[in-house]
Amino acid sequence: MADQRRLQATAQPHIVLKVYGDAGPDFALVPITESLGQTVVEHVDGLGSLDRFVEAEFHHGAPVFFEMPESCGLEGLLRQVTDEGYEITTGRPDVPWRHFKRTKHTRIVVQRDSSGWNVCWRTRCDSAQLQTFSLSATVIVARCTPHLSSGSIPFTTLDDGSTPLYPAYYPLRSGERFCRRMDWWNGATGEWFGVTLDGRLFRQRQLWGNDVPDPDRWQPFRLGGA
Repeated sequence: MADQRRLQATAQPHIVLKVYGDAGPDFALVPITESLGQTVVEHVDGLGSLDRFVEAEFHHGAPVFFEMPESCGLEGLLRQVTDEGYEITTGRPDVPWRHFKRTKHTRIVVQRDSSGWNVCWRTRCDSAQLQTFSLSATVIVARCTPHLSSGSIPFTTLDDGSTPLYPAYYPLRSGERFCRRMDWWNGATGEWFGVTLDGRLFRQRQLWGNDVPDPDRWQPFRLGGA
């Protein structure tokens, strides 16, 4: 409850990230905006046809960095960030100004590894190179892409071999605690559903004897359409 009282009255979600480095700030504070989500999607599209392990650095806005404050009502939140690497808040944590640290040359980094696309931030504080915890790109993009679940990983690609397809979910309804995945089957027939990072929906009939979808059978569709 104390943590919630220290959040400013705004609906703008923020990510609080753990920072790694020899000295300087302990955490980074990043607003999750539609513009940030769109920028991440654009860079993923641009890098998709390159080698399996790839990354790109670019500038987009600037997160703020801060050291561990003294008693300020955020101890529970920051303890969880320290343990898990990041945490999403429903508002902007009210960090006392004296704990913010001056940084320079801050870049957002989009990178791909064996688990999919990830995002982190790199910066410099004095002479030290710092980097935040690396989190799934879906944590950011899911805030502006319908049917994408935060933290999910791609389960296949489209037939171009480079466009990742993530499990598609119905939007969370009133009273639900978890989103419902769109896939369905009755033991003999059914359908798989997938969504791209930019929000395009695809589906494919589940054929008898097939336990994985075929990359060249995905058909685009709109929810409520054909």
